[in-house]
Amino acid sequence: MKNHLKRFVKVLSYICILTIITTAVVFPASAEPKPPIPEIPFVTHTIPTLGGSHSWEVPISSTPVIPKIDVMYLVDRTGSMAPAHTTLVDGLSMYTMEAANWVHYDKNFVHVIWAPTPVLYDEGETVIVEPGLISIDGDYNFVHWNTKPDGSGTAYNPGDTFIMPDEEVNLYAIWRKNGPNRVIYDKNLVDIIGTVPAAVSYFEGETVTVEPGLTSIDYNFVYWNTRADGLGTSYNPGDTFTMPDGEVILYAIWRAKAAPERIAKVTFNTPALTALRRGEERVVTFTPSPNDSSILLDGSGKYMVTWTSSNTSVATIDEDGRLIAVGIGNAAITLTIETVYGPFTAVFMVRVG
Repeated sequence: MKNHLKRFVKVLSYICILTIITTAVVFPASAEPKPPIPEIPFVTHTIPTLGGSHSWEVPISSTPVIPKIDVMYLVDRTGSMAPAHTTLVDGLSMYTMEAANWVHYDKNFVHVIWAPTPVLYDEGETVIVEPGLISIDGDYNFVHWNTKPDGSGTAYNPGDTFIMPDEEVNLYAIWRKNGPNRVIYDKNLVDIIGTVPAAVSYFEGETVTVEPGLTSIDYNFVYWNTRADGLGTSYNPGDTFTMPDGEVILYAIWRAKAAPERIAKVTFNTPALTALRRGEERVVTFTPSPNDSSILLDGSGKYMVTWTSSNTSVATIDEDGRLIAVGIGNAAITLTIETVYGPFTAVFMVRVG
């Protein structure tokens, strides 16, 4: 039994050695080489992005795959969010950012209830200027948008349009301080004919157009002045100035008139009429001497006159000096001119035969 066991172990040892030798055998390589693995060509896809571009490669034989990228959004004309322009690149539909610049709206240091959102425009596109602003505290009124914060640039009103340049545009809100101040006109102690111009309210920075001058019986109007003694700033009627942040009083400056001469006589265009026939008509005109319209009562340069007939059954005359011979007899025609010195009268006789 012991001999059989020794024989079995010996045979098992031979088997193990044979297995090790067999495993260690290296077979020679084949004389015919294997073909090389072919290189697969790639194609590069590039899309523009806000910060530049994004590229990736895919095998030309495979289906192109768009990598996962963040889709960028723009603010559209209505103020809502909308994706950027959609374009086709290498047959692929994707979101891309085209060349564009922003139009920014700046509240210009005033606290406002609302301000427009910046908007992107392509060069050459028509920009429609956004609505104006409203200050929170009500101390300022919106005037217009301007390309410079001090208002010295190009001004645009809400709704105006302009062509987008190839650069960013900043529009600044231009404000006018609220609470308008008045320009007051003062006759400066002189009695006048007519009325003084009413006070007018203006906001700071607005253009003031100076009102017409005044008329007086005894004085000639010279100009308006910011001081009653005439030593301030002078303005002629129709001049303009920029309204300051405060009330302005303009005083009438006067020069005394030379005393006008009274009417000494009146010359009629027709002498005493002694041979009128019934039904005849004449137009009577007159010339005062001296002929100084400054003495006229209304200061208008027009004569205020009345005509009367002492006997309307003989002759009548209307307000325009049209004389009509009515019946046989004599009549006195009286002309009355109203002047600053009182009425002046002149008379001529009419005889109807």
